[in-house]
Amino acid sequence: MKKITFLRHASITGNPGAEYENTSFDKLNDLATLKHDPGISSIDTRNKLLENNKIYNYQLLLHGPSKRAMQTARIISKIGDKRIKSVKNNNLREIRFTPKKLITQDEYIKNGMPILREKLFKSILSDRKNSESLTRIIKRVQKLEQQLGKYKELNIICITNGFYMRFLYLYFVKNKKEVNQFNMSIILKAPNFSNLSSFTINI
Repeated sequence: MKKITFLRHASITGNPGAEYENTSFDKLNDLATLKHDPGISSIDTRNKLLENNKIYNYQLLLHGPSKRAMQTARIISKIGDKRIKSVKNNNLREIRFTPKKLITQDEYIKNGMPILREKLFKSILSDRKNSESLTRIIKRVQKLEQQLGKYKELNIICITNGFYMRFLYLYFVKNKKEVNQFNMSIILKAPNFSNLSSFTINI
């Protein structure tokens, strides 16, 4: 049996909270569409990982393609008695979406992240072109599950992003593996994972 831990990357430099919070509408769009791909604070991240006992002798480290996921992985790989092998995996990338296609600047200023989450999840459920569809998200998680099953390592950590992590949780923990098993209530009730928070499964 394999132990798989999913961890959200560390906070971006200059923003100690979730990366989509407390930022302008234009910067929000640049961040979501990867026009802006900021890094993290190495020292702060290392200290928080050690303080919260987030290092458990992992044998393999997988990470998404964003700079913040890659840098979080690099820090984890250097903590402990020996260097952990680190591999980029595109099936751990964030959900694709463009905030400007989902909400207006006025809506964002007035309601903040809650309105963006609501509009994003509605778009995902309706398979609209304004975001990655639920069908594609599930297929991506299925590919990741197949990849995890092929690794010989028994203790693996996966570094990913916040919105995608919610769907990983629903798939692996709540066993929601078909499109017709999802609705807005189920998605909203899933944890809103903060930076460096995690969950672990056995496969």
